[in-house]
Amino acid sequence: MGEYREVVAHFSKMRDYLREFFIYGFRTGSDIGVKSGRTSSDEKHRIESFLDGYVGAKVGSDKRKRVFISVDSAQVYENPFYNAFYNCGFNNRDIKLHFFILDILSAKEHLSVPQISERLCSYLDDDDYIDSQTVKIKLDEYVREGLLERDTSKTPYLYYLSSPSARELFDEIDGLADSVKLFSSLAPFGELGDSMLKDADQKNDIFRFKHSYLVYALEDEILFSLTECINEDCSAVLSYTDRNGKESLIDCVPLKIYTSSQTGRRYLIAYYPSLDKLSAYRLDRIKSVTIADPCKSCNAYRERLAHEGKSVFGVTFASSGQKPIHFAMTLYIDEQKEPYVVTRLEREKRCGTVTPEGNGIYKYEAQVYDPKELMQWVKSFIGRIVKIECDNPQLIQDFENDITQMFKMYGDKNEEIKKEHLP
Repeated sequence: MGEYREVVAHFSKMRDYLREFFIYGFRTGSDIGVKSGRTSSDEKHRIESFLDGYVGAKVGSDKRKRVFISVDSAQVYENPFYNAFYNCGFNNRDIKLHFFILDILSAKEHLSVPQISERLCSYLDDDDYIDSQTVKIKLDEYVREGLLERDTSKTPYLYYLSSPSARELFDEIDGLADSVKLFSSLAPFGELGDSMLKDADQKNDIFRFKHSYLVYALEDEILFSLTECINEDCSAVLSYTDRNGKESLIDCVPLKIYTSSQTGRRYLIAYYPSLDKLSAYRLDRIKSVTIADPCKSCNAYRERLAHEGKSVFGVTFASSGQKPIHFAMTLYIDEQKEPYVVTRLEREKRCGTVTPEGNGIYKYEAQVYDPKELMQWVKSFIGRIVKIECDNPQLIQDFENDITQMFKMYGDKNEEIKKEHLP
């Protein structure tokens, strides 16, 4: 498997297969509606080639093999998903031009298209002719990618290698290499730092993180387009797949990126004109982003986001005419033995407020559009909760039912264990 090196032509397609087969896990082609078993098998082999060493497999009860990612983020120095960006499709002519052009310009000369085309002849066989227009297209592509720079002050234009290289920068600036190693491991678009390290024949050998969301790498291409929309005040068309697997096109105005501190999942917060509301879209369900026309009302939508965001604990914003719902939780905290719980309450309160009422009693209050988003966090304080109040009585009933079910599962058994150990 390690010797299989077929490259991937379309990153979006490869990202879909990575998610379905390796991340969401334990699926087969029939599970996700793949029409051709041979196609899915080919794609899985391509992915396994650059994830060699990080792939596990399990045979299900139906005797079919299911593959999945098996990696502990705390044990790796480099994100294995970055390898996906180094597997690009090319043909014979592309690969020839890539190496030949870079070799011609490696002497630090500034050359025109005719000059580069003429020197290419010494690299090519007599029957392998490449015309100047093809060379110019490739040079302009490399300018866009940042490999080359173009001097437009003269005619014809002159092309030359971008400088300085990562290796030169690391040599000139003390500590830069270590900073890039941290960036490649932690920040959005960390694959850029990883690429710089590879260009300088270096690796991250310093930083590891216990909680690192490696799959962010697969979303960064989408994130880049979304941040471009946000920075340029443009609307966008998203190709989005909902939880039922239905794909649709969504016209929206991207405003902000949210990251869940509980799940690590990233969301786009955008204004949805057809419903006149703010909505959240999971980045891992966005297949593509098409940047559309500039939006003149972006500032107004951002003001609306700032206003509604004061009543959002997660990513659920107001529906038409909806008002925030009051929620309150009273806790007892032993301030002498558990001061860290008070610290945590203050740190994680988000849109709520924390009021000490004396004798270890603390009251958390929030006005939120969807109090259900609070409940997973609220349940982490079980054992310290004195009282819960909410304008939505069904929420209180659901919470009490959950406690009752938990007691049935664990409470009676504990009582039996205690009786067994009585003298």
